[in-house]
Amino acid sequence: KRASELIISDNIDILIFIGGLTGTNRYLLSTYKSAKKQISFHPASSSGIKELDYWITDSVLNPINIKEKISEKVIRMEHLFNFTKPENNYLPKINEPPMKKNNFISFSSFSNPMKLSLKSLELWLEVLKNFQGSKLYLKFFNFLDNRKIQNTIYNFLEKNSIQKERIIFINKKFKKTYLEYYNDIDIALDTFPYSGATTSFGAICMGVPVYTLTGKNYISRQSASVLTSAGLSDWIVHDKNDYIKTLKKLANLKKVSKLRLNLRKQVAESPLCNGVKFAKNFEDALEKIFYE
Repeated sequence: KRASELIISDNIDILIFIGGLTGTNRYLLSTYKSAKKQISFHPASSSGIKELDYWITDSVLNPINIKEKISEKVIRMEHLFNFTKPENNYLPKINEPPMKKNNFISFSSFSNPMKLSLKSLELWLEVLKNFQGSKLYLKFFNFLDNRKIQNTIYNFLEKNSIQKERIIFINKKFKKTYLEYYNDIDIALDTFPYSGATTSFGAICMGVPVYTLTGKNYISRQSASVLTSAGLSDWIVHDKNDYIKTLKKLANLKKVSKLRLNLRKQVAESPLCNGVKFAKNFEDALEKIFYE
């Protein structure tokens, strides 16, 4: 209440709530309606809070043709996600794709294990079945040192005839920086239905394409938004029935090697890392809200 009183005393025109109902932020402060207009920015979903007036998003995350229950008025920017431009002088050197010497494909997911749904595991099972000898590398800080999480994944895959040796849990014993691990990876597999965003950006900065299946809500389309802005829409699939068929067209040495060579530069020059353009588009969105 004291925070609300302070905001009201400052006579704020637009108050922006970032990140939705996550962690320890103060999202419920929005219920005090402390400013004339209130915006939700980068939430996981619509808030359902009547005092939040607008939701800033884009047309990949919230397409006009997909009807999602939304309590706010939607404002679509051209590109929602914006990241710092990847520069060679502060990022690890990119090596050749490991499939060149291994003669098998190394897949990965470096997402939070909380996103590892049964649907994700079922998709990855099909990948491992269809790509002979392929391996799946999993990492998220040191969370995946947890034996219970490891055994859940091992048991599901082994029950479906995937040998334990094809699943590698990367932990602190490997002694590399987070981004360096991508030099051991050919293709990153997104989680579903809770897709990545920051992890997807990290992968493509290291020349590793991310393969994602979209769903019918914001949270399942985050990687799709990142990839679209980076010019990688070929790596987005919209129908689960096409998941393996499309991946087989993409997962070859020629395509992966070309991306490894050029992707960091492509990302740096894309709308994903154009801070000036993002600032202008965001300013336009705020002006539209202010004058409505």
